[in-house]
Amino acid sequence: MEKKLFDEITNIDCVIDFGTANTVGAYQNPVFKVPMCVPMSDGGYKLSTALYIESDTHYAVGSVAKDQSILEPDKVETDIKRKLGSSEKTTLNGIGFSKEQMAALVMKEAVRSIEHELGKNVKNVLLTVPAAFTPHERKAIICAAEIIGLNVVELLDEPIAAAIGAEIDISRPCGNMIVDIGGGTSDIAVISLGGTVVNTSLKVAGDKLDEAIVKYIKRKHNIMIGERTAE
Repeated sequence: MEKKLFDEITNIDCVIDFGTANTVGAYQNPVFKVPMCVPMSDGGYKLSTALYIESDTHYAVGSVAKDQSILEPDKVETDIKRKLGSSEKTTLNGIGFSKEQMAALVMKEAVRSIEHELGKNVKNVLLTVPAAFTPHERKAIICAAEIIGLNVVELLDEPIAAAIGAEIDISRPCGNMIVDIGGGTSDIAVISLGGTVVNTSLKVAGDKLDEAIVKYIKRKHNIMIGERTAE
């Protein structure tokens, strides 16, 4: 299925990777026929997945919102993706938002950048998701896209998207392991010699991965928390 989607990428306006830490957009270059990332409003090729509600009529998305979380934490949400699928609302500056509504506002800003780069309106999109996303979480991210008028053609597991980006033909027998260490999950896809794709996902990535590494080193070298090693 994934190979077919790649062959028919011209039917998709763009691909959006709604990440825990950053959101990225990509499209297929019509001249060189290769996937390319889109410059975002944050500068560079990534948009911080953060939402700042300044008032009931004004909001900000991206690095501006992320920076504001230090000064006004009650007006900012930076952990949107991890909470997708939850029915509990988040209150920002006294206003209640569903997780899908917050994701939609971030996605909307990403789409603005993509449309500016492509010079056309974006409608049909492919979204990448963690391999371990539940059906409920997958439904939630589709709902977020639909809120801003997008048509989600397909959801693609993130490690498979990485394999396609690396031009690995996942339809042929091979022996590759693709590891996608993200801000919220670490996804692993193993393409066996028989051509079978096996996905798995670990809830350890981003800051949690840093914490896990520090704890492992302390345990390995018998270092107590807060204790300094001898010079």
